[in-house]
Amino acid sequence: MSFKRVLLAGLLFFVTAAVVILSGALDRFSPTGYVNHVPAVILLFLYLVLALVATWIVLRFAKIRGPLFLVLAAVVLVLVAAEVGIRYFHPSGAKLVYQFVYSRDFHHVNYPNSELVFDSLPFGPSNLEKEAGAVFTNSMGLRTAYEREDFLRYPRRVLFLGDSFTFGLYVPLENSFPRLLEKRWRQQLGEAGLAALNAGLVSYSPLLERQLYEKRLAAFEPEIVVMVFDATDVGDDYQYGRQARTGPDGLYFPQTGFSALLPSEGDSWSKHCALCQRFFLPFSLLKGFLHPVLMSTEALGPSAMWLEIDGKLELNNYFIYRHPLEKTRPYFEASLAQIAAVAKQVEAGGGKFLLVVSPRFQHWNTKECPKNWEGSQYSLAEPYQDEMFRFFEERRTTLGFPLLNLLPAFKESSEFPLVFEDDPHWNSAGHELVAGVIGAEIDRLGWLADPPADQGQR
Repeated sequence: MSFKRVLLAGLLFFVTAAVVILSGALDRFSPTGYVNHVPAVILLFLYLVLALVATWIVLRFAKIRGPLFLVLAAVVLVLVAAEVGIRYFHPSGAKLVYQFVYSRDFHHVNYPNSELVFDSLPFGPSNLEKEAGAVFTNSMGLRTAYEREDFLRYPRRVLFLGDSFTFGLYVPLENSFPRLLEKRWRQQLGEAGLAALNAGLVSYSPLLERQLYEKRLAAFEPEIVVMVFDATDVGDDYQYGRQARTGPDGLYFPQTGFSALLPSEGDSWSKHCALCQRFFLPFSLLKGFLHPVLMSTEALGPSAMWLEIDGKLELNNYFIYRHPLEKTRPYFEASLAQIAAVAKQVEAGGGKFLLVVSPRFQHWNTKECPKNWEGSQYSLAEPYQDEMFRFFEERRTTLGFPLLNLLPAFKESSEFPLVFEDDPHWNSAGHELVAGVIGAEIDRLGWLADPPADQGQR
């Protein structure tokens, strides 16, 4: 067999497969009912190249297996030496890189009881360490040291729900707005008077936050619950709603699509390998290709989607920027229904609920984030990017709970920058601003001025 024949066969296979994929004939075999065609073709080509390289090596060196074995042994020794070197000369490089793990109940969570570090990932967005150091998680994978028993000892208990903005992506824990508020309130109430628990998780949305609250966080008996709503939440809710299934215990998420690329909740062999942590994404892509089904849009991340609105195909969460509220209202209403369900449960438990609507940088200053890694997903002047604020303002009087819009505060601020240069998440200055606005709103509502509902379970 000659390599030229193998190459020709491989190219014919690729062309045929690409035509079939692009025609949509394989969509029905995907767990989501569709295949994101262009990424599927690109990844198919990459693996064809790998297969051709491997075939060439086998054909070229079939008679010299001995030297090949020595080369393989040398590669293994180099990898072992690199692993040992990273752990000895760069200990932080051996720590677990921040990543999700699959959860049947919550779609994805952080590694529990772990010390995680932000680090750059090959072939991904910049994700630089920026301001952040280590991320410590509790037994539920939340960025807090509080367990339920610890939290219940405090007479005043505040819980924050939200996505990566609440989590404090790329900022130190001490600079995240939930921790800043805890410090301020403790100056008023004493160190033992209040605890604030950060339950924000990256790429969460009201649907997942409702799951988390109902199944785990309601037992923390918070006196105040603050939910922060982000522009990506509408699209995330749409995606997670399509992926969710209903079982005897309520909603659950089968491990398919994007979540099939995630390690399962708990321990993982790659968790103990520094080199694997540094190259997590390529390993995930390889894992995706080992699955019998072509990668669906969920395999590209929680924000990838496939939605047609008014004859236009939308492929990311920012579709709400490109269509009038009359077209996107049903998606906003679906998210609001999830929010209202959380508020109802909070109030049934004797607590108070505050909804905070947060803007993205283009809503107040397009000069922020000049190297925005997700800039290809939207322009800085989308025609309907303010519709989300109009929706909530229209519903303000019918919500049944207070609403805080952060946009005016960001517009009025003279601080610059408030987000990272290459990522739209708030930097420490942004978190400081948010802490001040939310703190002032809770002071205005008088929620911490009254005696606590209980004195804590000491």
